[in-house]
Amino acid sequence: MPVFFLVSGYANAVSPASERRRGGDVAGWLLSRSGRLLRPTTALALVAAGGALIAHLAGAAALHHLRTRPPPGTNRRGHEPPVRS
Repeated sequence: MPVFFLVSGYANAVSPASERRRGGDVAGWLLSRSGRLLRPTTALALVAAGGALIAHLAGAAALHHLRTRPPPGTNRRGHEPPVRS
């Protein structure tokens, strides 16, 4: 996994130099790169927020509430206390 970060860091470091060799400038490269990164990130955030909203409206919060609290008469782990005689 660290190799992935090293390779992607190197590619990102040499990319502006390549843009300058083609006659572009760093500001144009930065705007282009930002657009390529922000479009899919924004789409992902909107889909995730929409999914969370749909789940909330469908009652997922109530289900979560039921799963996080043990039933009455049980201990914190959801087990009934031992019977003592």
